[in-house]
Amino acid sequence: MSYMLHTVALSDIEDLVRYCDYPAMQKKTLNMMMFPNTGSATQEEEIMWHVSSFRGSLEKNPAAYFRKVCTNDGTPVGLALWTLDQPCLRVKRNGKQGKEEAVKVPKSLDTCAWREISQKLISERRRVIKDLENVWRSAFGLNVLSVSPAHQRRGCGSMLLAWGCEQADHYGRISFVMASPAAVGLYERFGYKTVGQVVTTHGTFRSMLRDPKSIEC
Repeated sequence: MSYMLHTVALSDIEDLVRYCDYPAMQKKTLNMMMFPNTGSATQEEEIMWHVSSFRGSLEKNPAAYFRKVCTNDGTPVGLALWTLDQPCLRVKRNGKQGKEEAVKVPKSLDTCAWREISQKLISERRRVIKDLENVWRSAFGLNVLSVSPAHQRRGCGSMLLAWGCEQADHYGRISFVMASPAAVGLYERFGYKTVGQVVTTHGTFRSMLRDPKSIEC
């Protein structure tokens, strides 16, 4: 089976969450901390909550770059979101503030745990990149790297990660990622190095940096 990279349209988001990101997240450390009481009764709420977040990022953040991996018949199997770290950069479409999509917060979300871990990860990110410019950031919160479980270990995650690294190399940007315990090895293979950590009861997240590689003309 062959795979190809594509850009992501707004109409792609729900399928990417439903069939790629959500299934992939079920055994990930962050998801287990945020949704300790997840189950079939809350699945749809959780999916649509994530869909709303991704749609908001795609619509409102001009520094967000989505890519998807599809099979040769067009079936989406993987998703990545890369963000150029420019926290003040936001735009209004057509000069008007877009209406926010009202989505119910899932009953299974542990809001206290969510806020606590988010605060820790955000504080660590700020510590690492505070003195850096042109940081190309991936894989935390709205920054995601997910592959459908049925297509994992077939190079899809590497394809998505390679695209972002190539962009960072082209523009001479340092790359940052907050890696979950299971993903550290993948990032190390692409040249990321650990510069810090956040210890949780479910495992240790590692903040990692990658210097851009020189491109030969």
